Amino acid sequence: MADSQESENPTTSNTEPRQGPPKRRREDSGLENLGPLEDENQASSSSRPPPKRSAIDLPEEPEEPEEPEDLPDQPRLKEFRSSCPYAVDQRITRVRRQRMFCLGRERDAKKLKEEFKVAGSTGNIYTVVLENIPTCDCPDSIHKGEICKHILFVMIKVLRVRHELSYQAALLNSEIREIFETSEKKRLQKPLDADECPICYEPFEENESDVVFCTAQCGSNIHKECFGQWVAAKAGETVTCVMCRTPWEENAAVNRGDGEDIMKNATRGRDGYLNVAEQLGMRTSRGRY
Repeated sequence: MADSQESENPTTSNTEPRQGPPKRRREDSGLENLGPLEDENQASSSSRPPPKRSAIDLPEEPEEPEEPEDLPDQPRLKEFRSSCPYAVDQRITRVRRQRMFCLGRERDAKKLKEEFKVAGSTGNIYTVVLENIPTCDCPDSIHKGEICKHILFVMIKVLRVRHELSYQAALLNSEIREIFETSEKKRLQKPLDADECPICYEPFEENESDVVFCTAQCGSNIHKECFGQWVAAKAGETVTCVMCRTPWEENAAVNRGDGEDIMKNATRGRDGYLNVAEQLGMRTSRGRY
């Protein structure tokens, strides 16, 4: 009996090894299934190269803003002036006689707009904005709604626009583009052989090196020594060209918009405006606008 039981047990144990192979086959089948998945992923990654995807995504990016030359003209927002009004002409006279400075400027060409920080004749800092309707935050412009002398200063002395545009109450897009393009042009030096020094009235020698010329507007030549005497005679005033009276660029950094240091030391006056009269050596008494 014991022998028969022993003979039966091996029979039972022999049935268990036969269950082993199916388990190994399941493991093998799992490995076989993983292989094609990896190959499939590799094939998928190779089928979508980055350049093709980036090319598809590009149209989804926001479009660039319209360039200024593409902006169409709109109707003039205020009536065109065929001649300069008397009140504006009086302000132009003051602009030519009074000392004012451009302390800073920032242009947004895409919007056809430029902002200027202007020190008026009493040192107050005003903000002039050149756009379709030029504006200024000075009392004269706010209360009277007319072109003030600070706007005219920007138009005539800073941007040097043609006279017909300087007194317009509203500008077309094409006119603003013209102003921007003209203001960016550098003035050329006049030929020496066709000029004489406006101080000593002596002619210039050919290829003479001791000469300076007006880069702000007229291009007139002046002997360096003569110009030094002209600067000394100004005694702290704004140095201008002997011929066209435009502020001399080489000696008037604030007129080129580099007045950040001056504005940092500004003090606020009783009227609420920042004032730099002390820094610029200007009078604080207010004259007529």
